[in-house]
Amino acid sequence: MTNTRLRWRRLLGCCAATALLSWSSPAAATPAVLPFPQTETNLPAAEQWLNNTLRPVETTSDIRLHIEQITTLESPKTDDRGVLEQPLGLTVTIENHSSQPVSDLTVRLQHAGEVTTAAAGLSALGQDHNSYGWATDFVDIPGTIKPGDRRTFLLHTTTQVATETPAASTATPTGRATQSGNPTPSEPLTNTAQRSDKLTTTPLSFPNPGTYPLLINLNGRIGDEAIRYLDSDRWLTIVGTPPAQTPRQVGVMWPLTGDTGLLPGATGQAPDTAPLYLVDDHLATELAEGGRIWTWLQTFTAAISGPGGEQLQQSTCLAIDPALLDVIDRMRGEYFIAQQRPSPVAPSPQLRDLFHSTSKQLPPTTPGSGQDAATAFIAALSDVAQHTCVVALPYGNADINAISAIGDLDLLRLATAGGAARIESILHVPVAPLTTSPTGWIAPNTAKTFGFLEQFAAASTTWPALRSATSNTPEGLLVASGEQEVEGVSTITYDAALAQLLAAVNTQPLSLATTQPDGRFDPTFDSPTARRITAAAAVATAVTADPSTPLVVLPPAEIDDPAAQPLRTIAELFATGAALPASPATLLQQTRAQQPPNPIDWAATTPTNSDNHGATTAGDSIDVTAPTELEIRRAAQQATYTIDLARLMVRDPKIALTPEGFISPLLSDLFLALTMNGRQNPVTYQQAVAAADWRLTENRAMVQRLRASVTLLPPGAVYTRISDESPLLIVGRNGLPLPARATIGWQAPPGTVLDVPASTIIPAKGSLTIQFTATVPQQQTTTRRGAISMWLANVDGVAISDPVKITVETRAGITGYAPSTLLLVLIATVFGYRLVRFFRRKHNDGTLLKHQP
Repeated sequence: MTNTRLRWRRLLGCCAATALLSWSSPAAATPAVLPFPQTETNLPAAEQWLNNTLRPVETTSDIRLHIEQITTLESPKTDDRGVLEQPLGLTVTIENHSSQPVSDLTVRLQHAGEVTTAAAGLSALGQDHNSYGWATDFVDIPGTIKPGDRRTFLLHTTTQVATETPAASTATPTGRATQSGNPTPSEPLTNTAQRSDKLTTTPLSFPNPGTYPLLINLNGRIGDEAIRYLDSDRWLTIVGTPPAQTPRQVGVMWPLTGDTGLLPGATGQAPDTAPLYLVDDHLATELAEGGRIWTWLQTFTAAISGPGGEQLQQSTCLAIDPALLDVIDRMRGEYFIAQQRPSPVAPSPQLRDLFHSTSKQLPPTTPGSGQDAATAFIAALSDVAQHTCVVALPYGNADINAISAIGDLDLLRLATAGGAARIESILHVPVAPLTTSPTGWIAPNTAKTFGFLEQFAAASTTWPALRSATSNTPEGLLVASGEQEVEGVSTITYDAALAQLLAAVNTQPLSLATTQPDGRFDPTFDSPTARRITAAAAVATAVTADPSTPLVVLPPAEIDDPAAQPLRTIAELFATGAALPASPATLLQQTRAQQPPNPIDWAATTPTNSDNHGATTAGDSIDVTAPTELEIRRAAQQATYTIDLARLMVRDPKIALTPEGFISPLLSDLFLALTMNGRQNPVTYQQAVAAADWRLTENRAMVQRLRASVTLLPPGAVYTRISDESPLLIVGRNGLPLPARATIGWQAPPGTVLDVPASTIIPAKGSLTIQFTATVPQQQTTTRRGAISMWLANVDGVAISDPVKITVETRAGITGYAPSTLLLVLIATVFGYRLVRFFRRKHNDGTLLKHQP
């Protein structure tokens, strides 16, 4: 059994006791998020991943059946009764992952009733196999499959559908359709084929053309157990030619995102671009021929080159992650693979260092190898984008609800409008003012924030560097169908059930929070072949479901098998006239023309996001895939520290770099930490959470390193002076590439007064000697000593450096006790004067010269 199925099985085991209660109600329009990430031993909302009451046998089965291929053996033909017959061949493989041999194996085909929407098809795929009421006869599979072995065989059948007179829904004499379920172990099994690797079963009849759920049912005996149902493989298929419908407007989003591999802690540089450091070179592989990103573009170009391709191109918006495109663009030049980033505030080497090797002081790096592949991709994408709508995903495919919850409007603008501006600068094409919600849902406050950004575009930003990007502010959001109406921003919707079926095509299928929780099951129960066939049938079914409303088709943003997505099916629908092209950007403009967004009363909007990031109560729907409250709080705290760092720096006309340009990569790190990539599958969820934690940790370390580079240098000894008026000196150092405006904060014993400059500007990558005076309280000793703590702070008084201790010592001496000193001097003067007069008088009288006998 694969690791994917084992992980799903562990999740099911965790939530088995609560599933029956949890899945009785549909998901709320605005889900809550978890307070902290899930772990293997802590799954507070594991039941939100899937409903373990759906297909319970497949959940625990060690016998796997999957379809390798379905082919049409002959051209369809209609008999005299008006029944269309289509011979089919199914290549099927059975794998035994148990510890017992499997014998008495039989298979048959079954189908359920017709479905007319993608949602109905998704629901049918999760139902019990007994609900697939029409079936062929069972056919024996020869031999026994030993533990660890597999068996592949070819199963032939014929589908029959009435084109003039509907077929009966009960069994016919030839067994073309039955209403029975699986036989019980006591019922005899009918063998209709010889024991060989090529098996033939009876025809499978359908009452009328349309879309039907099918399954291939496997029964057998494990060891000495009774014969029972073991597994199934299910898919949606279109039988016959459904009646023509009014053409429906169809738009397509063709998204591209993925792990950038960017090493955290990057900072901006100007006029040259900062060196690019990646943790590995996986993007070089993905960009090379046959790689994931290369296939993404080739799949689209191949689809628009065939029948219906022109309409497909008109209907499609390339939804590009600006973070990924930025890295690919920079990969065209020199870049490095490293595990540690060089410090941007390291001191400049001294002259003596130039005569010694510094290689041991720099992190080891390896040159990247993807320059040619990146150059070819950017050139090819630019050519396609010249004639195709382009929209920007949120930067790094980050959760816009999480970014909005941070509470800084400029961050949301940087993640959306800033990303769109970056795409324009690379591809040289306009970017449509539309973006997506990677979770599929939008919180009310997030919608109001987008509305505020649109209505007060240039005036709302405090960052001059962002004002040039205000023309890219999104005018609308793409969200899942079924979401509640939101105020302040225009929205268009995509079919949520169809999106889930398309997301299941991934090699690592995704579980989307916008589907009903009680309908979620493990997509890997069905084979990749079955899931691809289902996706194509679901698209065709959705196009004819409701011609009165437009349809937006949204494959998963984190697409890992682009060639498996049904772009050709959509092109064929355009070619046959079943669909009309209308890109999502066009549909947004139609929506805004019909219903302009309401003006936002920002004063009446509560600037919190408790409506979508608060604690949950019993019965609440939880988006287990979205960034958690803990991760959002960490990102918000680091955003505050980073923006404080920018406010510390001062623009210098002699330096091309700006404060915003320097810290923008650090803020982009936070978007990458809040990405939805990897979080929508239980197999990759833990890895994605660990990656977010690592990025936030490394980002925090870099911000601390930058802040610590602006500091006061501690003096090496005690300051000794003869009076309070004697100036004191301390050195401020700035390791940042821009001048830093700082104030001096201090703390000292009561009565101490420091006269420090109101503010000072420390030059970029330099130091400055700061002069100040200190008055220390009078003491009863000949020496006055005071301990003072000093630190640098920004203009708002927020400390940005660690405090340094300064000891100031004033030698009292003469100046310390002036009255006493004057008295002593006066006494000494008087005494000396009288003594001099005495000796002078004696000398004049000759007394001192007289010899005494």
